[in-house]
Amino acid sequence: MKKNDLIILVLVLTVAGVLYLLSQTTNFTTHKTPTQAIAALPLSETDQEPLPDDAQASQQPQDSPHPAATLAPADCYLLVTIGDVVFEPYPMLTETDLPITQVDGQTNTVHISPTGFYMAHASCANQECVHQGEVTLTNRDYRLLGNQVICLPNQVMLQLLSPEEAAIVWGNAHQAQD
Repeated sequence: MKKNDLIILVLVLTVAGVLYLLSQTTNFTTHKTPTQAIAALPLSETDQEPLPDDAQASQQPQDSPHPAATLAPADCYLLVTIGDVVFEPYPMLTETDLPITQVDGQTNTVHISPTGFYMAHASCANQECVHQGEVTLTNRDYRLLGNQVICLPNQVMLQLLSPEEAAIVWGNAHQAQD
């Protein structure tokens, strides 16, 4: 190995070491635009079906004037993730179209029913998410993407959750807030 090659190797390793140390001590984050104007998401306490009086009494603290938030009962739930923002599980109670409009103008429309969902429209160029088909509780174990429909250009991920899975997501989200 020549002396010049050794000097170059030492310089490269030194620069790499300095960059590594900087990356460990500095919080580098990329600028992310705010994502979210989603109709009907996330759910608030007033959007949910009221609990029976005895259930409300058992779930609210004695000194709290408001009932504790709970997950609305449904056979399946839609979990929407946009970029790194995860919304609360949306109970799929009726057949409807759910528009998702982001600040940057990207749009997706999800058709939901009490048994499943599919991406009805997307503003992306390739339309792969629209062609991924319907996700239901009966076919999610056999689909290529399982319980998901993903729109990569718009950074939208949809997941069909069972009541048990939704309760875990709900519990984790609300436990993190406490």
